[in-house]
Amino acid sequence: MKKLLLIALAFGGFSAMAQKDISVTMTSPTGSSTIEENVNFDLDFTVTNSGTVALGATDSIFYGLFIDNQIVYGGYVAGGPNMPVGETIDFSEALLFTDLDLSGTHDMCVSVQLFNGTAVTETSTANNASCQSPTFVQGTAAVEEVAATSSISMYPNPVSGILTIATEGTEVAAVEVYNLAGKLVNTIEVSATGKTTFDATTLQAGIYVVSFKGNNGAVVKTEKLSVK
Repeated sequence: MKKLLLIALAFGGFSAMAQKDISVTMTSPTGSSTIEENVNFDLDFTVTNSGTVALGATDSIFYGLFIDNQIVYGGYVAGGPNMPVGETIDFSEALLFTDLDLSGTHDMCVSVQLFNGTAVTETSTANNASCQSPTFVQGTAAVEEVAATSSISMYPNPVSGILTIATEGTEVAAVEVYNLAGKLVNTIEVSATGKTTFDATTLQAGIYVVSFKGNNGAVVKTEKLSVK
């Protein structure tokens, strides 16, 4: 598996009297958890305002899920969580791994960052990751479920123009595109015909994570997309 190294972002100093900082703790899965391919599992973690000032309307929390330093899922809380100092908020996601081809024990980490617009606004990112080492096993889902998931595709990849997303015969309700900072950059409306086109020239060149979500909001598949 290719490694994607986490990049430490540099930022300017802040007054000791007004320090913005968040910390994260992943509570599930744990090191004793088993994650089965094609079976839903819960990702649970908490984010705490560990700084000296409240977070407000201009602050956004971005988070990413990494396996062996490779991002597989991302999300964000935009518009400011309005968190007083010391307050903790809970995050919970129902996820489904279908195409990572993992078995054995792997490092799983949640990484968070606090942004104001496009800039990192924290005084420290030392407490911005929390990791566990669950065990992955081969899935035993029904043949119909696996076949439906495998019919989800997007092409061409890499793409420099129009991207076609094929979801025919599946129950995909939404397609979300995240950058490697875990920020949602586009939500694509899925066509009832099972084939949806998207103008990828609206995205900057780079690597993205595309998340396919079912009718219940659970992630049924994730894929990396390369935009030229």
